[in-house]
Amino acid sequence: MRVVMAAAGMCVLAACAGPAGSASSAAPSAVPNSTGPIDIAALHPAPPLPGAVKDCRVGDPLANVYSPDRLEVVSPCTTVGGVVRFVESEYDGDFHIDLEVDPAYRSMLDPVNITNQHGWLVTEIVPADEAGCASGAPPQPPANGNDYGVCTGTDLRPPAVGQHVWVTGPFVIDHSHGWTEIHPVWALTTTKPVG
Repeated sequence: MRVVMAAAGMCVLAACAGPAGSASSAAPSAVPNSTGPIDIAALHPAPPLPGAVKDCRVGDPLANVYSPDRLEVVSPCTTVGGVVRFVESEYDGDFHIDLEVDPAYRSMLDPVNITNQHGWLVTEIVPADEAGCASGAPPQPPANGNDYGVCTGTDLRPPAVGQHVWVTGPFVIDHSHGWTEIHPVWALTTTKPVG
């Protein structure tokens, strides 16, 4: 069963392409996507907010992500704020959540986010972090050669469309789609994480 929720309004493209944010520590490189190369140096992920640093994980930032080779980590931990515009339960067990990011985070969007995601940032809650996944257990049996990792006990639930949320996790480029994401989401809250 597929669950899809979407907001009535769409992001106006001109309003989605804002000024660049803070400087990035990523090394400059170009990464191909469906519309041409992505200039990683042009992406400016925000650091995790002081209150969200505790949500950053040590080790492999792509642990518990199926087929992690399709993702390139730009920043191992970042925090972003925005309004939820779309939520979908995907075939792989992830919850796909699109955020219309606050102006301070628009520099995290690449051209494919603008053209193929309505100017929204993709965020994904993986099965290992979803509600009801008992810590240490497998989130679901491996399927099609995909390993979904080990449950973390994080107990994340997808937010409602229209809610303003703060999301913390790795900032990545999804090479299979060409857009940027927070994947996996490690923390999601409606309160700004402050020190």
